[in-house]
Amino acid sequence: MKINKTILFLFLAFYSFSTEIIAQNTIIQGHILDAKTGNSIPFASIQILGDSNNKGTVSDVRGWYRLEFKSMDDSIRVSHVGYEKLVVPISSLKENPEISLYP
Repeated sequence: MKINKTILFLFLAFYSFSTEIIAQNTIIQGHILDAKTGNSIPFASIQILGDSNNKGTVSDVRGWYRLEFKSMDDSIRVSHVGYEKLVVPISSLKENPEISLYP
């Protein structure tokens, strides 16, 4: 019986730990725009700074992006050929997920 209780305890401990890790991720969706024209910027690169796994995403053909991250304290770097790179704190994207790049 003691082995069964130990296995049950380990299973519950692992399950609660794994769901806690998954629950920490947050998702932000937004739009990348040209600051001068207001046009969408397709295929802009978005990289999470401070993430040891170098995670990030690319905006779609209409300039929309979806980013999953763990910490609101991190920043992202947004870049595209022909535009200035921009570093934005993730916390500022909660209120306004629209990002404008300057040519």
